[in-house]
Amino acid sequence: MLSRKLADACDSQTLIVICGPVGVGKTTVLHMEERAVINASSAEMAEDPAYLPVVKICVGKVAEGWSTWKHFWGDFLGKYCDAMIGNKSLPETKTKGSRNFSMPETIEALRQAVKNQVQLRRTKRVFIDEVQHLLNRGQLSSEEDNLDALKRLATKSRVIVVAAGPYELKTLVSSEEQLIHWVRFIHFRAYGASEQDHKDFYATVWHMEALLPIPFAKDVKIETLFEGSLGCIGLLKNWLVAAVQRASSRSGNEVTQDDILHTMFSGNDLTTLARGISLGEAAFNWANGVRTSIRLFLGLPEESEVKEPETARKFSPDVRHPRRDNLR
Repeated sequence: MLSRKLADACDSQTLIVICGPVGVGKTTVLHMEERAVINASSAEMAEDPAYLPVVKICVGKVAEGWSTWKHFWGDFLGKYCDAMIGNKSLPETKTKGSRNFSMPETIEALRQAVKNQVQLRRTKRVFIDEVQHLLNRGQLSSEEDNLDALKRLATKSRVIVVAAGPYELKTLVSSEEQLIHWVRFIHFRAYGASEQDHKDFYATVWHMEALLPIPFAKDVKIETLFEGSLGCIGLLKNWLVAAVQRASSRSGNEVTQDDILHTMFSGNDLTTLARGISLGEAAFNWANGVRTSIRLFLGLPEESEVKEPETARKFSPDVRHPRRDNLR
């Protein structure tokens, strides 16, 4: 379903943001989409070795050495194996007819180099994971804020940019009036309490079990997996890896309910994650009073004051009515 939404969005928009809770599987989706684009373009890539249809970047945290947009554009160029990443510069015109080149690398020079590579290598998709680390730093110049740099890349290079991150992306983008109509949001929610969500979650669990090196024991309760993962498949995946490791350490040939419970996230962690999910979901829903305030802004009456159109009068079949029974 999410892949279908993403494909539909790519047909009509150039800047797409996937929002969802931590551990819901956004990174996995980007990886699958990257692989799908490469598989679909494999024949053309074999004919033209310079053709690179997709680029995927995972933005690092400050602790991992990332600090500014310069690192982002530099890592972007690294995907193209650019040998001159540290020597990018912009021409500066001092007088009419003369040019000199500033030697220090700049953010603008790196961005221009990225745009040139995207066009030269005919890149069609750019996937950016954990983009919130980039947008929270405020390292852009005064002419651009938040996703505006990515919007310019998408429009000028005619490439589709898909950025993924937590719910806070919704707030970051919504605070920029000029970006709201440029961005297409895709809400990637966790599995909920509906009957259909339960069926889908159970089916996903059985599919994941088939990929594990050892199977589940008969005492494993799927409901425990649902509760402990909050319906987030990414959390479930990491949890099952830990459970398998515990089962292997005791030379077990099955993952038991005891393995599941011992590797389960703590109650405090789950409470924190659940609170974040609740707040994030509210950003995608019509909160109480929001629709009323918008209707008042537009000069429309409150919904309770809107009168339903009167239905046509019903006449008894044995009572003549001139308009209905037009006699000639």
